[in-house]
Amino acid sequence: MLRNLLAVAVVVVVVAVHTTSAAPGKNFNDIVNDALQSILANIAEPVKPSGPLEIRIDQTHVAHVYLRMDDCEITGLKDFSAHDSTITLYGGVKANVSISIKSPKVTLTTGHYFINGTMVDHVELFGEGPGMISVDEMDIKVDGSGSIVDQEFTDATLDLEMWRWTVDLEDLMPGTDLGTVFNEFFSMYGPEIFDIIENNINKSGNLVNFINNLIKHYRG
Repeated sequence: MLRNLLAVAVVVVVVAVHTTSAAPGKNFNDIVNDALQSILANIAEPVKPSGPLEIRIDQTHVAHVYLRMDDCEITGLKDFSAHDSTITLYGGVKANVSISIKSPKVTLTTGHYFINGTMVDHVELFGEGPGMISVDEMDIKVDGSGSIVDQEFTDATLDLEMWRWTVDLEDLMPGTDLGTVFNEFFSMYGPEIFDIIENNINKSGNLVNFINNLIKHYRG
């Protein structure tokens, strides 16, 4: 899901930067939103990712968990809109860019999930079956700088925010009474889990290459 959203955001960045260079008097956030809505108009929901979605959380004293979701469908992508997006141009060849897009609700359903790991270092976690994750007020922000001429980023940082999320994984911890407890735990700590995912992405150092590869792909 995040890869699809980042791909949309990157295309928006490329379109917005070029449009701003050609028409510097227009509000940058309006340019971003126009480009975003043009892209989203061609997306049919529910969006069905071509492969499984995977989440790994390795946080000492919190969780060591692997979650895989197959047969996924995503709704709420078409409701994204841009806000507080800015650009600063330097000499017409370089730019600092901040892109923020937000949706009131993004819902992911999975026909089959598999989860395995431990919580707070020793409590076993397992289960598989259908499930749903719904995110309220999902906000994705990418801050970066780079070359307009080369259409490449030299640095980038991802910021993920939400108001809350609701997790409902059926058949979690089968044979025990802990399934409801863990669903409530994951739902309660949604923002913190988002922070872990965000920090893992930023610390990996792969975000810039990921964005630049997407730019090359969509640039042809």
